[in-house]
Amino acid sequence: MPKTVIKYLLMGLVMLSTCSLYATHNRAGEITYIQTDLLTITATITTWTKTSSEDVDRDSLEIFWGDGTSELIVRSNGNGEELPNDIKKNLYTKSHTYPGTGRYIISVFDPNRIGGILNVNFPNSVNVPFYIQTTLTLVNSQFQGFNSSPRLLQPPIDFGCVGQPFLHNPNAYDLDGDSLSYALITPFQDSALIVPGYVLPDRIEPGPDNILIMDDQTGTLRWMSPQRAGEYNIAIAIREWRKGILINTTIRDMQIFITDCDNQPPRIDEISDYCVIAGDKIEFQVSATDADTNQLVLLTALGGPFILSDSPATFSAPTDFSVDPVLGQFSWQTTCNHISNQYYTVVFKAEDNMLGNTGLSTLRVVRIKVVGPPPKEPSTRPKDNQIDISWISPYDCEQTDNDYFKGFTVYRKINPSGLVTDSCTPGLRQSRFEPIAFNIRLLSDNRYTYTDDDVQSGLTYCYRVVAEFGKSTDGGALYNLVESLPSPEVCTMLPRDHPVITHVDVKSTDPVNGQIMVRWLKPNATILDTQIHRGPYQFRLSRSKGLGNTDFEEIPQAMIVFGRFSDMVDSSYLDVNINTTDFTYNYRVEFYTGESATQVFNQSQSASSILLSIDPLDKRLQLRWQSDVPWYNFKYNIYRSENGVDFDSIGQSVLPNFLDKNLTNQKEYCYKIKASGSYFTAELPHIFINHSQITCQTPIDTTPPCIPNLIVSNICDDNPNGIDPDQIFNHLEWTNPNKICDDTDDAVAYLIYFIKEGDDAVQMIARIEDINTLALNHTPGKSLAGCYAIAAEDLNGNISPLSDFVCVQDCIEFELPNTFTPNNDGANDFFVPRISQFVEDIDIYIYDRWGNKVFESHNPNFKWDGTNLTGRPLPSSTYYYVYKIKKLDDTNSQSEGNGYIHLLKD
Repeated sequence: MPKTVIKYLLMGLVMLSTCSLYATHNRAGEITYIQTDLLTITATITTWTKTSSEDVDRDSLEIFWGDGTSELIVRSNGNGEELPNDIKKNLYTKSHTYPGTGRYIISVFDPNRIGGILNVNFPNSVNVPFYIQTTLTLVNSQFQGFNSSPRLLQPPIDFGCVGQPFLHNPNAYDLDGDSLSYALITPFQDSALIVPGYVLPDRIEPGPDNILIMDDQTGTLRWMSPQRAGEYNIAIAIREWRKGILINTTIRDMQIFITDCDNQPPRIDEISDYCVIAGDKIEFQVSATDADTNQLVLLTALGGPFILSDSPATFSAPTDFSVDPVLGQFSWQTTCNHISNQYYTVVFKAEDNMLGNTGLSTLRVVRIKVVGPPPKEPSTRPKDNQIDISWISPYDCEQTDNDYFKGFTVYRKINPSGLVTDSCTPGLRQSRFEPIAFNIRLLSDNRYTYTDDDVQSGLTYCYRVVAEFGKSTDGGALYNLVESLPSPEVCTMLPRDHPVITHVDVKSTDPVNGQIMVRWLKPNATILDTQIHRGPYQFRLSRSKGLGNTDFEEIPQAMIVFGRFSDMVDSSYLDVNINTTDFTYNYRVEFYTGESATQVFNQSQSASSILLSIDPLDKRLQLRWQSDVPWYNFKYNIYRSENGVDFDSIGQSVLPNFLDKNLTNQKEYCYKIKASGSYFTAELPHIFINHSQITCQTPIDTTPPCIPNLIVSNICDDNPNGIDPDQIFNHLEWTNPNKICDDTDDAVAYLIYFIKEGDDAVQMIARIEDINTLALNHTPGKSLAGCYAIAAEDLNGNISPLSDFVCVQDCIEFELPNTFTPNNDGANDFFVPRISQFVEDIDIYIYDRWGNKVFESHNPNFKWDGTNLTGRPLPSSTYYYVYKIKKLDDTNSQSEGNGYIHLLKD
C-alpha cells in the first residue's frame, strides 16, 4: 500500500480514535419522511441512545440527503426524551428540496454503537459505527402521486427472557396505501458496508430451541427462544411497493435486551383478524393475564387505525400497570375513506413490571381489512341484440373525501361461475370474469345502468359489478386502485332461438358398451319466426371424444325430425356402445330448418360428461373429476360401493375433488359422482342432475413420509472464543416425521446428504435405520463449511423430498484487539490475535502514522512486542495494520482486512 495512502488513513483513524475511543452511544434508529411538495420532503431521524453516555450525547446530527449535500440538524425534542433502562429517544427533523425526481439515499453516520452487543463484532461492538439509511423515490407526481415512507409505530427497543419466546413487530403504516414487506438484513456501519462479525441472534448458542423467524407479510419477528442473556441488535428492511415496483426501503436498526429471569411473559387472549365492510363498526375486548404472582400488567395498543384523521380507532384500558386480568376495549367506526387493499395492523402489547417500570412483554397482532360494500340488487334485461345491466343508486360509498370513489366496473363471464366471495376477497381481477366497462356512473330510472351490446344468441351471460376507489395525482392519473366486494352474480340469455343441453348423464360404465343420456330443451316458440323459418325441423346430435376436443362428428342415429314447430318437444338421446370407463364425451345439438336442412340455423353450446379419476394413497383415495359444461355445478354428491353394486352417499363437495380417508389398503372401492347444476337464469329449469361413470381403485401406500425439520450447528457456535481445530464437527438434529405428519406414520430410516463448500456434488453421508435417532455429528474434513439436507424413507421404500439445505461456515477466522500495553508487566504485553483459527497463511503489515512499516509477519500466531523492524521500542501511539489471510479449507479462498492498534505504555 502506498505510504501516502496509509498516512491519510492513519490521520483519519487518529482523529476518529481521539473523539470516540471507548464511547458507547447508539442503540437503535431509523429515518422516515413525508413528501410535502413536488420535490420537497420533511425527514425525521429517530435515534435511541444510551442516556448515561452524556459525553457523546448528540444535540445535532449530520444528515446526508443523497443528492451530494448534507447539513446538521438540531435535535427537535429538546434534550431528548429520557426513558427507563438508560434509554433516550432523540428526534431530528428537517425539510429538504431536491433538484429533480429520482432515487436518493438519505443516511446518517455516527461513530459508535453501544458496547457488548453479543452478535455484533463481540466484544468490540463499541468500535463499530452506527449507520442508518432510507432509500427515497421521488416519482413524477403528475402520473404517480406523492410518496412518503412508512411510519414505524412500535419502538425499536424491546425486552425478553432467556428460554422464553420473544415477539416484536415494527407496526409499519403507510400513508399512501402502498403494500409493505419485511426482511431481516445485516446492519450497516457505512454506506454499502455491513458491520463486522455480525450473526443473527439465534446463532448465539444455536439449537432446535433457538430459532429466529420474520414474517415477510406482517412484519412479526418470532424468536423461539433466546439462550444467552445480553444485548442484541438486528436490522429490518421495510420495503414499500407500488404497482409491484419497489419505491422505498426504510432500514430500522433495533436493539433487543435479553435477561436471565425466572419469569413468564404475559398472555393476551387469541384475537382473530377482521375483514369489515366500510361503514360497519368493529368492537372487541382484549384481555391480558400473567402467570407470575405479584406482577402487574400494562396493556397498550398501537397501529394505523389510531392515527387516522377521519374517524380514528380508540382503545380504552388502564394507563398504569394493573392487577390481571387487564381488560381493554377496541372500537373503530369505519368509513368509506378507510377502504384499502392493504390490511391495517394493530399491535396489542401486554407488558409485566418484572424490572419495575418495564419487563417481559408479549404481542398480539391483529390485521383489519376495510373493504368497499358490494353494489346491490343487480338485474339484467335482454332485448333485441343487447343486455341492460342495472343496480341500485345511491351506492353506499359514493360520497368520499378527495374524490376517492371513482365509479363502477362491470365484469362479464360466459356461463355461471358459482364464485363465492367473502369480505376478505374484494374485487374480481383474479377471477375468470372479464372487465367490459369502467368508470360507470350513468343513471336511468334512479339505477346505475350499462348496456352490453357485444352479445350473441345461444350463450349465457353472467355479470357482476364492483365499485372502484383510488388516489388521484395532480395530473388526474389514478394509483393504488381498490375494488369493492363484487355484487351478486346475475345471468341471462338473449331471447332463445336455439336448443340448450341440460343433461349429459352417464347411465352405464363399460369400456365397450357404455351409455350416456343426453337431454336438451327446444328453442323458445315465441322467439323463432316460423313464417320465415319453416319446417320441417331437425335436431342433430354431434359428439367428440376427450375433454376439450372440438372435432365433433354427427351421430347418424341421433337425428330427430318434427314436421311442425308445434309438434316439437324437448328431446333426448341415449348414446350407446361407447367407452365410458376411460373417456369423457362432448355433445352439441345442431338445429336445422327447411326442406333441404343443409344449413345449421342455430346450435347449442357444447357440454361434456363427468369423468372421474382416482389416485391411490396410503389408506386414502383422492377423487378428482372433470367436465366442461355451460351451466354451473354447484354441488357434488359422492357415492361409494365396496361390492361394485350397492352405492351409499359418503359426502358432498362444492369443488371437483374429494379425499376419502380411513380406508383399508389393498381393498377395492368403487365410486360415482352426482352433480347438481343450474344455468341460474329465469328462462331455464333451475336444477338438473348428471352422473359420472363408475371408477374403482385400491388404496396403496405411495405416500412418502413428511420432510424432517433439520437444524445444523457446529462447535464454533458453542465456543466463540476459540476451539481445538483437531476436534471440529458439525452437529445435526432433526424431527421425527412420524410425530409431525398427519397422513403418514411409517418412516423407518433417515438419509443424510452433504455438499462440500465450493463443490457441486451431493453425497449421501449416512443412512440411519433407527427412527428414534435424531442427531448426528459429522466431520467433513479440515473445514466445517458445507450444506446438509435430510430425507425420510418409509416401510414401502417411499422417500420424502429432501429438506432445504442448511449451510454452516467455519468459525470466526481472525480477530485482533485494538489496544495492547508492552510495558513488561506480564499483562497484555503483546499484540497477538484474539482469535486465529482456520487460518493457513497470513501476511500482516503494521505502519506508524507516517506510513513507515514497523512490523510484518507471515505466521498466523504472530506476536508483536511493540518494537520496530530493528528491535527499537516504539512510543505510545496509534498504528495502522493491513492483512491478507488464506482460509484453512478446500476452497483456498482469501480475505483481507485492516484496522488500527493503540500502543499504550502508561
